[in-house]
Amino acid sequence: MTGGSSFRNPQPIQRLLRQGEEKRTLNSGVSIVVVRVAINGFGRIGRLTFRNLMARPNEFEVVAINDLTANQMLATLLKYDSSHGRYNGTVKATDTHLIVDGKEILAIAERDQSAVAPRLIEYFCAKNRPK
Repeated sequence: MTGGSSFRNPQPIQRLLRQGEEKRTLNSGVSIVVVRVAINGFGRIGRLTFRNLMARPNEFEVVAINDLTANQMLATLLKYDSSHGRYNGTVKATDTHLIVDGKEILAIAERDQSAVAPRLIEYFCAKNRPK
């Protein structure tokens, strides 16, 4: 695989993870690193992972979800999950994002797994570019 990340060449993913870290200070004055996470697949296990990450906002921030299902269906599956129960927060969907508890989460539908990391890098670099 050229230009991307693989198990033999993890540098692009490691670089993305380092860029995705953010320091936050808790009320106690302790600084911690918040890890930004992208979830690939929003089935039963992906939704369970999402719920666990959202329950720990001082440690994790979900920034993207990759799933081939339409965003409105993803929002409905999260809100009214038959396996894990109803999600207590607010869940909405737009054409490009899921909005969960007021936080926009990028929703992409990329079948080719090798294209996910470059799309995330492109999106967040464009989003953080000075205007």
